[in-house]
Amino acid sequence: MVNQAPVGLYDAQDNIIVESNPDVKKAWDLSNQLTAEGLTAKLAAFSPPWNTGFAKGSFATIICPAWMTGFIQEQAKDSAGKWDIASVPGGSGNSGGSHLMVPKQSKHPKEAAELIDFLTSKDNQAKVFKEEGTFPSIPALYDDPSIQNFTKPFFGDAPIGKIYSDAAKALKPQHLGPKEADVRTAIGNGLGRVEQGKQTPDEAWAQVLEDVKKIK
Repeated sequence: MVNQAPVGLYDAQDNIIVESNPDVKKAWDLSNQLTAEGLTAKLAAFSPPWNTGFAKGSFATIICPAWMTGFIQEQAKDSAGKWDIASVPGGSGNSGGSHLMVPKQSKHPKEAAELIDFLTSKDNQAKVFKEEGTFPSIPALYDDPSIQNFTKPFFGDAPIGKIYSDAAKALKPQHLGPKEADVRTAIGNGLGRVEQGKQTPDEAWAQVLEDVKKIK
């Protein structure tokens, strides 16, 4: 929900605005409402129990950026056809991404740069998306029939290509701050404390605000 908002955890001047941004509090309140109603699986993302949960069907749904499709297929090898993908309520939002770079200390910078050019070519971006789920960064591909019409039996032949292409075209960029990951961790830890019954939502929110004030 924060990723879908016009402004997220930082303003354009790189000030943390967790406390003053109503969209952040709205997302916090709904998340805790889901916990109160018993609708969360109480599994920490990317933990061994969470990974196992894909195969065992321990949860009903998950936010699924394009790159997550490859992860799901890896973790739930025997669940082909049992998963489906749909557009997320509330409109597009960015969640993660991929970056390629050549380290300054590389012994073969020329060849490494050529490899990056090869991997990020139009043809290869389309191929990698179809095989691994990494969504293309070339906007011209979003209307390419081979992407728009792409489906996958593992996900019940859901219109994956159209869903992610339409989402990318509708996406409005959101400014990210220098310690974005640290702020998100502080909020996530607070939600976890509520889920584990260690704090009330109000107590956890108060601690989150104190924790983010320490992030410089």
